[in-house]
Amino acid sequence: MASPDNAPRAALQAPVSGEDARAFLQERLAFLGKAYALMGASFHLVGHLVAAATAAHRWGEVVLGPASLIVIGTAALAAATWLSCRRGRVGDAMLLAIDAAFILLVTLLNAFVVFASFPGESQGSRTRARSCS
Repeated sequence: MASPDNAPRAALQAPVSGEDARAFLQERLAFLGKAYALMGASFHLVGHLVAAATAAHRWGEVVLGPASLIVIGTAALAAATWLSCRRGRVGDAMLLAIDAAFILLVTLLNAFVVFASFPGESQGSRTRARSCS
């Protein structure tokens, strides 16, 4: 029979106190915001550089298209999450609100990409493709 000292344990121990849990959540939200903002901005930049080099579309058409603005908006939202959580103590209620709002708004913005037209795509081409199949 295994003694309590030899019992399997999780790799990361759960925070013991309420303050430790709050600080952990704040740290994780700051990391999430920073990682999402950096990835979103870098993919956006690389995508536009490739599109500018290979596509026959005007730069403004690509950069200011609805899908592009949605990606910029999600990266900006992530950067705002990071900036709001990276310094100082943020209260429990505010952290929970930031967490819920970030997930909800990023999901909502990314869902709008479905309705955005991309450069070179004729208007209504998705509607015709769905109705023909």
